[in-house]
Amino acid sequence: MDAALLNRLGKRGVIGWMTFWLLMTTVAGCSLPHLSAIGIAIDPAGKSVAYLWEDRSEEPAVDGKVWSRTISLHWCAIESPSQQSSVAIDSLGLGFAGYAAVPADIKWSPSGTCIGVLTPQKLVLVDAKSKNVKMFEDGTITSFAWLSDDEVAYCTRRTGKGMQRRVICRQKIDHTHRSDAVEFDWYPANTYFWQEHWSPSGQYVVVMEPAIGGRFQMVDVLGTTSRPFGQTNAHDEAVAWSRDSRQAFCVSETVGPNDAYEALLISTGASILADCSKQYQESFATGKHWPRLEPFWTVDGAYVIGNDDRTGGYLIQPNPWRVVHLGQMLSSRPEVPKTSRSLPWLSWLPVPGWIGVLPTGNEGDSPIKYATTYSGQNLVPLIETRGIWAISSNGAAAATVDNEKRVRVRVPGKGLLPSTASDSPKPGALPDRDAN
Repeated sequence: MDAALLNRLGKRGVIGWMTFWLLMTTVAGCSLPHLSAIGIAIDPAGKSVAYLWEDRSEEPAVDGKVWSRTISLHWCAIESPSQQSSVAIDSLGLGFAGYAAVPADIKWSPSGTCIGVLTPQKLVLVDAKSKNVKMFEDGTITSFAWLSDDEVAYCTRRTGKGMQRRVICRQKIDHTHRSDAVEFDWYPANTYFWQEHWSPSGQYVVVMEPAIGGRFQMVDVLGTTSRPFGQTNAHDEAVAWSRDSRQAFCVSETVGPNDAYEALLISTGASILADCSKQYQESFATGKHWPRLEPFWTVDGAYVIGNDDRTGGYLIQPNPWRVVHLGQMLSSRPEVPKTSRSLPWLSWLPVPGWIGVLPTGNEGDSPIKYATTYSGQNLVPLIETRGIWAISSNGAAAATVDNEKRVRVRVPGKGLLPSTASDSPKPGALPDRDAN
């Protein structure tokens, strides 16, 4: 709208024209921009942070259709969050219009030299220093893990003639040739929702094969072997790995009208270390509150972390069996809103003896995240955000991203969290360091 037209319309005319334009864009299906961060990760050394940003065009209406999405990767040094690098990752069209949020994953390589990004269409590996981009397309890649700084493993769904099969692959960054480590049988396409549970090292992955009515498989990517374990005619409920990648706690449920849960502590050789099925049923059968397990155990290997929408967070010790209903214990603390229907949830922290706490299990209702000891004492503020956040695997830094693409970094140093739960004095918070 130019100046001459503005003069002819006048103030009332401009307001009326804008109202008419908004109505027509709504009716005609035109779009408005929507911006948000959809993933964040800190490198293992705690020196750099990377995040995924989504530019989305959608109808200007409640629950309007998403016309297009553009995903980009941004990263910066912890010490200079305002100096960001970025590359384009993917563009998604109307095929993903019905997705409230598209599946995307971001992971740093072991030494922090490269960033891996998974979108619904491709796997993208970005050199953090040179910005060189390598893109891999192979069927529908559903998950990935780093094996080393120059090699990844991933799972893909290859489809042909109405059939699909699951394949676990290895891919060198500097080579176009891939290596198929393990393949599973063909099944009718568009029937199953697949999920894979990768060990922290990337060498092992637990899958349910087939996804419905199948059996757990322990896949060794480097050894190109697959070992079945557990009950048959089941589906995947949850898997949690120990931080040393030597053990996994795996829960499955039989297909049918009865809830027959099996909970097994497994070694990477698929040997059953402990059958916890009876104890698992007794602990969680009342009210049918089966906790969803976090991907990894506590850093000291003491507990598996589980969360339920209504009953909150649990610390689960598989062998010998022990359950600590920490969410319920924390619900009486003054920091927890008494109007919430959800008890506190728990999250992984990189400090032995400490666990993260979301006061209500709802990000929007509990912007302050806390840390506490396994006993529920010494509940201290960790970080405040209503958006995505991450903490480095060595505890060196925590970071968030706001809607203006500003990275806010908190560097613990002394006082945020002690090295162990017995350290003193009591932890305290440091001020944020951000782009401002």
